[in-house]
Amino acid sequence: MAFQLFDAVTHLGIPILPVTDRAMAYARRFLEDYPALSTRDGVHLGVMREHGVEEVLSYDRGFSEVPWVKRLEA
Repeated sequence: MAFQLFDAVTHLGIPILPVTDRAMAYARRFLEDYPALSTRDGVHLGVMREHGVEEVLSYDRGFSEVPWVKRLEA
């Protein structure tokens, strides 16, 4: 399943952004500020913040707790 998802994303031409030290520092801050977030959500948010991404396509309502994030559902 993970390989199918990876292949689908790469075929769409959607860039896969790196998880850097800076993104992890952001993630730590978000996890402190929003303790209900999962660690995975914190990392996603850290990468989003580093790259200026403000929209996320997700059914995970935890993203809705973060004021600068616009959560979209398909």
